[in-house]
Amino acid sequence: MREVSDNMQELAMAYGERNTIESCLMDLSKMKNAANAKVMTAVYRLYALECIRRDLGFYMVEKAISQEAARNTTATFHMLVN
Repeated sequence: MREVSDNMQELAMAYGERNTIESCLMDLSKMKNAANAKVMTAVYRLYALECIRRDLGFYMVEKAISQEAARNTTATFHMLVN
């Protein structure tokens, strides 16, 4: 029962994150002000990166992300925050 519950919760989280990121991309495509688009691109990238970093171990085990890409997540995170 617990295994199924955990899987369902993870599926729901992934679904919500995917919808959020797709919505972010749609919002960006509608922005006319370049300065606003630049700021929001950084915010949206930071959100997506946090989603990836939270489950980075899973992505590496499944070979969806290389070790080099995983190492770059920290530098990219700091760049986006600054």
